[in-house]
Amino acid sequence: MNNFGTNKSHPNSEWRPWENSTGPLSFRGKLKTSKNAKRHGYYSETFCEFRKNRRRPETIQFEWKCLRLIRAVDTNCIDKVNKIIADLSSFFLRTWELMKDKRLKSALILELKYVTTLFERVVRYSLSVILKNLNMQIKEQNGN
Repeated sequence: MNNFGTNKSHPNSEWRPWENSTGPLSFRGKLKTSKNAKRHGYYSETFCEFRKNRRRPETIQFEWKCLRLIRAVDTNCIDKVNKIIADLSSFFLRTWELMKDKRLKSALILELKYVTTLFERVVRYSLSVILKNLNMQIKEQNGN
């Protein structure tokens, strides 16, 4: 039995609730959880599968910046969001220019498509969350 680093003297060390989990049972719960991967797309099956393969260091750096943007938006750090989006945009344009000048191999074309799709999804997600927060603030101000 693998304790995953838990203390054996802990009362719940033998209890593993995830082994008996059924997931959502109601239609509403299933509908809600079906949208989990569509939130920002970073953890979608396609992207996770792509990240298992070898990528250029620039692409890995781009992924980290995308994650930083998602975290900044989720924690409502608007001052960081502007800088990260500017970094991502300049990085994206630089990557596009580098790849445009070379004879593209199929692996580089796939990587460019991945970077383009990731950039589009993360920025779209960020804007939707920011607009949602702004709408809530406006409603609160109008309600008072």
